[in-house]
Amino acid sequence: ITQSKAWHKLQDDLGEVSFFEEGSEAYNIWRDGEAIIEENYMKLLDGGAKPQEAREILSNSTKTEIVVTAPLDEWEKIFMLRCDKAANPTMRQIMLPVFEAMDKKYPHYFDDVKEAVDLSFNYPLAEQIIKTE
Repeated sequence: ITQSKAWHKLQDDLGEVSFFEEGSEAYNIWRDGEAIIEENYMKLLDGGAKPQEAREILSNSTKTEIVVTAPLDEWEKIFMLRCDKAANPTMRQIMLPVFEAMDKKYPHYFDDVKEAVDLSFNYPLAEQIIKTE
């Protein structure tokens, strides 16, 4: 859970913790829920649960690192699905900076995506999402 604490610290430092407005009732409920989840996660570990077992209670707000490789034509399909306004907001927050990085690396390859998908979105954590090109 050290990563989770570090991630919350990073989010606190940047002023972006969730999709809820900081200080709102929804934000406070979310934050309290995260604290309870973390406390229970630690109790499971202390009680002998394996980390992979204890992780079952973690929320979608828990930091996750993934590596995705795909041919360019597959990336176009991924961006069409995951950058669309109908996609999960968290997924859009992740995929739009990835799209921008790929679009810079391969100019004009993703023009169909730019025409089909609304790419506007506020994602203040983008610099933490893209670590390599």
